[in-house]
Amino acid sequence: MRKIYYLIGFIILSFSFHLIKAETRLVPEEYPTIQSAITASSNFYNSSDGGDTIIVAPGIYVENIDFYDRYVFLTSHYLITEHDSSIHNTIIDGNQNSSVVTSQYNSGVLNGFTITNGSGRPFGYVGGGIFIDHSALSILNCIIKNNYSIGVGGGIFAEDYNGFMSNVIVTENRTDSNSGGGIFFINSNVEMDSINRCSVFLNEAGVNNDLYCSPNSEYCPNILLDTASVDYIDDYYIYGDFASVDILNGKIEKISNDLFVSPDGNNYNSGLTPDEPLKNITYALNIIDADSLNPRNIHLLPGVYSPSGGQHFPLNKRSYVSLIGSGKENTIIDLEQEKYKILYVPDYKKDITISSMTIKNGFDDLETGQESKMLTFRQNSNISLNNMLFVDNTSAHIVKYSGPIINTINQDETSITFQNCDFINNTVRIELYLSANKDILVQNCKFDSHLPIESTSWDVNINGEYKSIAISGYNSSNTLFCSRRIENCIFSRNMNNYNSGSVSVSVYSLNSPLYIINCTFTDNSSLHYLISLSAQEVHFINNILWNEDLPYEIIISPEMVSLNLVNNDIQNGMNDIHLNNNEIIIYEDSNIDTDPLFVDAENGDYTLQPDSPLIDAGTALYIVDGDTVINLLPNEYYGDAPDIGAYEFYPELGASKDFSLLPESIRINSVYPNPFNSSTTIKYQLAQPGEINLALYDLKGRFIKSFINAYVGFGEHNVAINLDYLASGTYILKLETISDIDSKKIVLLK
Repeated sequence: MRKIYYLIGFIILSFSFHLIKAETRLVPEEYPTIQSAITASSNFYNSSDGGDTIIVAPGIYVENIDFYDRYVFLTSHYLITEHDSSIHNTIIDGNQNSSVVTSQYNSGVLNGFTITNGSGRPFGYVGGGIFIDHSALSILNCIIKNNYSIGVGGGIFAEDYNGFMSNVIVTENRTDSNSGGGIFFINSNVEMDSINRCSVFLNEAGVNNDLYCSPNSEYCPNILLDTASVDYIDDYYIYGDFASVDILNGKIEKISNDLFVSPDGNNYNSGLTPDEPLKNITYALNIIDADSLNPRNIHLLPGVYSPSGGQHFPLNKRSYVSLIGSGKENTIIDLEQEKYKILYVPDYKKDITISSMTIKNGFDDLETGQESKMLTFRQNSNISLNNMLFVDNTSAHIVKYSGPIINTINQDETSITFQNCDFINNTVRIELYLSANKDILVQNCKFDSHLPIESTSWDVNINGEYKSIAISGYNSSNTLFCSRRIENCIFSRNMNNYNSGSVSVSVYSLNSPLYIINCTFTDNSSLHYLISLSAQEVHFINNILWNEDLPYEIIISPEMVSLNLVNNDIQNGMNDIHLNNNEIIIYEDSNIDTDPLFVDAENGDYTLQPDSPLIDAGTALYIVDGDTVINLLPNEYYGDAPDIGAYEFYPELGASKDFSLLPESIRINSVYPNPFNSSTTIKYQLAQPGEINLALYDLKGRFIKSFINAYVGFGEHNVAINLDYLASGTYILKLETISDIDSKKIVLLK
């Protein structure tokens, strides 16, 4: 390794013709703080004496320094010793107050420091460790570590940066929601030392963890690294139109297995078993290796995952990696009322499932007027949230999906599903905002006890607006036909008394039909309406709309093509529907306007009493334009027909059974017909994706045949089997995963 002394000498001489006249200032012997020494230094551009040298003794300096218009050579004792201990022991601590180091419209040298605990500027937004703007600062032999910014450049933010970097380590920095946890470049042409190379690894960001060059840049630098997170180009870590990227070593050895994480774990564990869990979710995402042929799960073991417990948010999600908790009651992500986003999934990520956990105490004061989003998805395919609880959060959006105007991804590979998700006691503008030309399914979910956001920063047309679900599409001739369904959902006790309309469901600008099936809308309050429709075709089937003191339950736009209402219980019938001069509506005689007779509406129990008129009042079959919208088998409901609403009444239970809740793990839902002659259809359900085995045994437990032995996605599935080769008798059908089992007797009669 060449001597750093000569390199530094070259840099100093290149800036000053009168080095011998420049002063040397000592910290803390002569100046108590680094900033006071910088302020006392001469201005390089107005002084014939050249730049001053500031030598800082080992120690911790809690301050935020600014080079201002000075050219100074700021160095630790590394200048003298060339020992790494000088770097580690000479620390500038930003105290989470602003950027630790600021260099604007100047040049200088920063040599031999640890830069840590910065929070960015202005107002914490960019450049947690170092903020560089129109500067030629040379950064030598420094460690940039454990800095944070809300926006971009957790370690370094560099705009119009034309300096020099040598032997700099940028690690364990992070950003809250955007790119470049390590370094964010825009219009920068920094030179990186090709001999004493820099290293950038294990930083965290909402996207592109380590290095990012803005797409708004006219040019991006050449990247020469000794060590990066991995030794190849992976946009999970490095992204941008860099002139070149050359990496010698990778810090991470990727793991091609499922991983386990626990709040009590340790990142030095293997993470391969529940007995040796990792600690940080972000670290597990960094090291897991997955692709379309080898999808992986990160299992979150029971416990509370929180910022004070060492967890970092947001999580930068990968394609083909699912986050699987241990159940709503057991795995809890507690944001502790801090301004953290949970998750940001950048464009074109695929096959992502989040399931079996609670997310609580998210907070955004909304005073900036920004549309905060706790979980954000962008132009992704096969996104699934299952068995989730969102409670006591404050945000403009709990979940937001933004898709392209024209769907360029194969429609067979795209979907957005929310199953068995409960949204309770949140203060929000919109719970689920789904703007996409994709298949959308919201099933078995509960939206209860919400308040609207209250912020004077919001525009009057937005202030106070509450929506449980907002679905939008695009009136483009290139839009693909998509399916949008809201099934078995409960919308209850949601309130809005502000100017704009409080709605539980808002739909607009769709080329595809919307189906709302077996939902219960009750005890909601609003000054205007409950459901807003501006779509071409909407079908209401088997729903309850029973809300006191609402001017209208449903309002439809003049552009509406058709609205079909079948087997619903609407409190005031057609009087609760604001046609808005639109006469294209089908109101079947099967609709009723009778008190549903809930068990205990006052306390939020919307199951049905035994004498409810809604029992057996729904329809099991609904076909429109040749498409079968509902086709329930007799063993999927009790009685002569399904009940209206989200609950099915079972006499042996004395009240309704909530069939909107999915199992925590697996279930064989039905075998129909059963008994059967030779062929039957098995309908089964998975609460999370994974390897399954569906097999047949005789009554003595002897294995006969396996029908499925493969990785299967979550949700409901069908498989037809033929047992014509077996003798009549009773058999056991067994569905197994790595952690659970369900079985059902079937009878073959020939």
